Amino acid sequence: PDRDVFITFNLENPFEALEIPSGPANVSLKNLDVISHDIQDKILELLNNHDLRLITSSVQSVEQLKATGFSAALLSALDPVEINVPSLAQRKKDLPVLFESLVRQTCRSLNTHMPQIPQSIYAEVIAKNWDGNQPALRNFATTVAVGLNVHKPQMEEMPLADQMLS
Repeated sequence: PDRDVFITFNLENPFEALEIPSGPANVSLKNLDVISHDIQDKILELLNNHDLRLITSSVQSVEQLKATGFSAALLSALDPVEINVPSLAQRKKDLPVLFESLVRQTCRSLNTHMPQIPQSIYAEVIAKNWDGNQPALRNFATTVAVGLNVHKPQMEEMPLADQMLS
C-alpha cells in the first residue's frame, strides 16, 4: 500500500468525514464502537470502492457490536478476527512488571535515571482498577518517572536515625 491512514473515533469529538485515500492504503480505525451509522455506511462504501487494508479496534466484542445495532453489512465486509486483550484489572499480577517497564521507557525517552520505586507506589498500582487501561497506567508511570507522585515521608514517618540526619 502507498500510505497509512490512522483515524481515532471518540464521542467528545466525533469524526464527520472520511478522507478517501488515492491508491492502496492501510487504514486503522480506532474505537469503532462509537461511530455513527452514517460513518459506518461511508466506511463500507470505501471498502467496496477502494483498495484498502482495514484494521479496526473496539472496546466491545463483535457480539456486543451486533447487539448494539452495528451495521451487519460492514461487519460482514470487515470479516473480523477478534483478539481479546484482557484489561489491566484482569492482569493484576502483571501490573508491577508492566508499570516498571513504562517507568523505564519514560526515563529512557527523557534521558534520566530510573528512580527507586517505593513499595507504596507498587501497592497503589495493584490497588487501582485502571479504567483508562494502559494510557492511564502510562500517565501514572510518567508522573513517577519525573518524580511528581513520589511520597516524601514526613519527619515522624522516618526512622529515628534518618530524623537525626535531617
